[in-house]
Amino acid sequence: MFKTSIRKKFLACFLTSLFFSHPISNAMENLHQNSEFSSYVLKEKIENLDSEILNLLNAETTSTSLDDNTKKSLNKNIKKIIEDGILNSKLNKLLDELTQETSVILDEQEKKGFIVVIKNFIENAKEDIDLKELISLFKFNIGEKNYMLVPMCKSEKHKDSLMRIFCEEDEKDANDKKKEYMKYYLKGNLYSKEEVEKRFFKCVVFEGNKIRSLPLMPAFKDKIIGRIGLAPLTYHSNVCLEIGYALEQEYSGKKIMSNAVKRALELLQFLKDKGIYDYTKIRATAKPDNQASNKILSNLNFIKSESFIDDGYGKENEYYYNFN
Repeated sequence: MFKTSIRKKFLACFLTSLFFSHPISNAMENLHQNSEFSSYVLKEKIENLDSEILNLLNAETTSTSLDDNTKKSLNKNIKKIIEDGILNSKLNKLLDELTQETSVILDEQEKKGFIVVIKNFIENAKEDIDLKELISLFKFNIGEKNYMLVPMCKSEKHKDSLMRIFCEEDEKDANDKKKEYMKYYLKGNLYSKEEVEKRFFKCVVFEGNKIRSLPLMPAFKDKIIGRIGLAPLTYHSNVCLEIGYALEQEYSGKKIMSNAVKRALELLQFLKDKGIYDYTKIRATAKPDNQASNKILSNLNFIKSESFIDDGYGKENEYYYNFN
């Protein structure tokens, strides 16, 4: 059984390589170059390849006896390989365009992580997704400065930013200054490098075939400058979707986090509209005297609860934002 499965995969890859040299590949190239590209358009074009694939199977396997079930399985595998190939190529092109527009530099790990996230949204969508529209929701600007929200991955850039935000400083004055800046986050503690990596360096988390936790890293040019946590996206009884955020001190007071959170909410609304998730609201908390965070939430139409809450981090204001 195992050998048969390996043989089918090998044959599917072989036939796919032949297929891309087939005249129909020109139609696929035209699809790739088309600026108006959506998930449903791609699936429709791939599904219409049945007759072409069947002809290829019959032509290239004349010396091999293949039953109908095997041909059906190969057909499905070939279409999946072609779809993945075109989708990966298209997403790479769109990400390259995004980096040119924003001047944000993505390394290979960040690109791969980005593509994994986008493809997961496409696979779980109940409605057509315009890929360019979806990709655009990961960028925002403040005046002439452009920024991007990058899904967290195992990139050293991401780890370094978390260290700059949460890690203890060797020099006392610098440590005291950072501790004062971070006094409203959690219990106002700073952490060792090992603790930061364990506590905060958590990439996109999957639950089944869906993304459950989506940490987004605000980026400017070649630097990651903060973190926005979104979880759980998938439904859990009596557990509400929550947002938390932190920004490097160097970039505070410039409306970056306010615009980043606004963009994250717009992305979440888009994902809900496409039937990927069914959350109805998102929760946030802020210390009563944290004027900056309370202002961000109020300005973005979060509704403050009448009473304070204490989740183990002291008295806090509780906010909810309702999705359409």
